Amino acid sequence: MLERLNQFAIDKKYFIYKDLEIVSDDTCENNDIRYIDFDETKNIVGEKAEQQPRKSCDGLYLNDMINFIEFKSFKKIKQYEKEDNTQENNFLKNLKVSLDGKIFDSLWVLDYIKGHKDFKITTDEKLLYNQLSKNYYIVIDVPLDAKEELTFAFNLLATGKTNIYNNLISVSTEIVDNIDNYQINKPKLINCKDLNFILKDY
Repeated sequence: MLERLNQFAIDKKYFIYKDLEIVSDDTCENNDIRYIDFDETKNIVGEKAEQQPRKSCDGLYLNDMINFIEFKSFKKIKQYEKEDNTQENNFLKNLKVSLDGKIFDSLWVLDYIKGHKDFKITTDEKLLYNQLSKNYYIVIDVPLDAKEELTFAFNLLATGKTNIYNNLISVSTEIVDNIDNYQINKPKLINCKDLNFILKDY
């Protein structure tokens, strides 16, 4: 069913595949997987549906599951960090406010394509779609591994900087853990290295 939906969306120019650097806005380095630029899909669907602007995840990857992917660069936050932590605080506030809305809108955009009159989805395909595992990954560009985090901490101590990475990871994890959206599996916070392995495992 997903193969047919994917080909339909490509033919109708809803799905445009791009390299990881482009989809992630340079948050993650290239790997051998190409992703649907779901921001672009959202914009195309919004024009066709004549809807108010929607939010969405950055990328979509289809295998035997539906994988919505949101990229967040912690390194960029640190780069523009100010003494009063404005950048960090704004990021965390935005993550908390927008995450649930992005999940809802991402699902809506895909549902719009699935419901297109030319797709002619069957009753069996509707049932299969509803049963498909739907995942939402927030992908960050710093390690989540404890040993690597410790290295980050020592490096930051050596330069006299606060450990913004650990704080961002801690608060972001708490925010993600508290998101319950019953249309989708519980969102997960992962890093760029994990993404390739997670998607290849299925």
